[in-house]
Amino acid sequence: YIGNNENIDRTMAIRPGLDWERLTAMPYRNGAADAAEAQSFFYKEVAHHVATAPGRAMADLARKAWWFLDAREQPRNISLEAFRPHSVVLSILYWRVPGCAFPFGVIGPLGLLGLGVLSCRGGAGRRLACFAALFAGTVILFFPAARYRLPVIPLVVLGAVSGGEWLWMNWRAGQRVWQAATLAVLLVAVNAPRRSPLADGPSFAAELHKNVGVGLQVRGNLPGALAEYAAALKIDPRYADAHYYRGTVMRDSGRREDAAAAFKEAIVCRPTHEKALHDLAVLQYQRGRVDLAAELLRRVLDVNPRHVRAMRNLALAEARRGHLDEARALLRRAASLTPDAASPVSAAP
Repeated sequence: YIGNNENIDRTMAIRPGLDWERLTAMPYRNGAADAAEAQSFFYKEVAHHVATAPGRAMADLARKAWWFLDAREQPRNISLEAFRPHSVVLSILYWRVPGCAFPFGVIGPLGLLGLGVLSCRGGAGRRLACFAALFAGTVILFFPAARYRLPVIPLVVLGAVSGGEWLWMNWRAGQRVWQAATLAVLLVAVNAPRRSPLADGPSFAAELHKNVGVGLQVRGNLPGALAEYAAALKIDPRYADAHYYRGTVMRDSGRREDAAAAFKEAIVCRPTHEKALHDLAVLQYQRGRVDLAAELLRRVLDVNPRHVRAMRNLALAEARRGHLDEARALLRRAASLTPDAASPVSAAP
């Protein structure tokens, strides 16, 4: 579904975190009761998209094939380009200059040429080329992140050897114009600049600092975590998750005013940031601002109707406001979604 729907530029760019959680919750918001029904929901969505918009689906397949040939390593959860400044080894093994990216920008064109040569020779070479094409087709059908393309790279490398041999033989035979033109076309095709929702969407450098910050925070290094969140916000001042996690450090350090300010910044950057809305609501409840806390928790449920903690905390707020029937209804609703929803409300005092 991620690579086969009416807006693949959005779904392919979804990152781990809130957006991913919302994507995986989508079947349940549409009536799925378990994982099997959720899987079926996504299959039906893909089938509906292909049936109702076949032209768009075919055009998207062509775009994904174009992205598959990109010399860059298309990121998924992590980006080699974001890690590259922090690794001497990686800076040698993977680099980009205008007009070329290494290694696929060199290996790719030679590999395509060689696999074409092998397919023309028949026998085992043709079977190898056909398998490479088949595997590439399954990746294109899904979506062409580098980690999904990686298993076909050994076959491309084998093809590159054949491609290099073909170039050398033609060079020695005097057919230099033909072989040079062929290689030039493939080099341009693989190294041509192109925009991709995988590589050109989020700021992976900012996300890397945020992820390091979370790791430090989990290990109790709060000053180090704050420094990483600050580095992320320097790269992307509107990075809502960095504001949010900065707020959690402030909250855990007892700096509730600063935490509330950070959560508000996250909400300004992203009004549907349910974690920031929820945690800000808890802070407001703890400060006695029950009406404001209830308003914020209702905003959480508008964004995510299955947010059990928000339901339970809103029930507590409504009970404190004297709305006992509404509180009971919220607790029953929460209990229907999770077996342990009746356990004590941990987020509120």
